[in-house]
Amino acid sequence: MPRRTAHKLALRTFSRLPGWARRRVVRAVSPHYVLGASCVLRHGDEVLMLRQRHDAPGEWALPGGLLERGELPRDGLAREIEEELGLTLALPAEPTHVHVSPPLRRVDLAFVVDVDDKPVPEPDGVEVLEVRWVPLTEVSEDTPAGQVLARVRTAGA
Repeated sequence: MPRRTAHKLALRTFSRLPGWARRRVVRAVSPHYVLGASCVLRHGDEVLMLRQRHDAPGEWALPGGLLERGELPRDGLAREIEEELGLTLALPAEPTHVHVSPPLRRVDLAFVVDVDDKPVPEPDGVEVLEVRWVPLTEVSEDTPAGQVLARVRTAGA
């Protein structure tokens, strides 16, 4: 059977499936990504970074994490920052940048927050091992956090 005919037959069959079955087929063949939110918390030319237990040794990350099913990105980020750092921040209503990492199969929504005074984080000691303010010029673009920061710098936000 020619490829074009097989494709038409597959589409015709797919269109006759009940809605629940079509959704299952789409989910089975679609790429699966996780959705996260991160905070670029800036004070001048420094950004707040943290080292987490689940990251590669020595790798610094931006505050944030994965969203729970049905959770809005802003709400999920606020929850993560409160859990990990004991901070309550005034987050923008919407993310300012999107970073897609195909190797990690992750989409990160980045929220940029500029502060006049450096907040004093209180790491949870469980998930977060260390927190520090890092000059933007010292963050390697070879890391996921560095790639998000590069996108923020390029956009001029």
